[in-house]
Amino acid sequence: MVDKKSYTKENEEKRKNIQSNPLVMEALNNVINLYEFDANDHLTKAEYSKMHTKIAKAVRSDLKDKALARLVEQDWKHDSKSKGYMEKEELASSIFELGDVWTPDIDTFQYIAFFQRLHQLLRDEVDSLDAPGGAESSNPYNILN
Repeated sequence: MVDKKSYTKENEEKRKNIQSNPLVMEALNNVINLYEFDANDHLTKAEYSKMHTKIAKAVRSDLKDKALARLVEQDWKHDSKSKGYMEKEELASSIFELGDVWTPDIDTFQYIAFFQRLHQLLRDEVDSLDAPGGAESSNPYNILN
């Protein structure tokens, strides 16, 4: 259920201010910098799907593989505007929307904490792929803990 109070003019203004906050932008950019962009500085569907599957598994560990794949596909269509690629600014908006969904309040420090935790999760996942034993040697954890 959508909390209609969250979408008041006042709260939309709060979100806009949070999105332009330098500390929020830094935390958000740290997440974005973990993505690999092609030679044209575009995010491919394959890279988006890989990273967003990791994110979805962290925030929605209850999802089965089929449902997870459907969710990532729906998000790709929405976020890429069906262009076949995404620009960094579009990815930033997409990641910020995740913060909007997964933070309990419209609060700068909650957004920063969420993006820092997301960065940690994705960075550790990428690092574990390079470690002996690969990803199977890592212990997954819930991003909301």
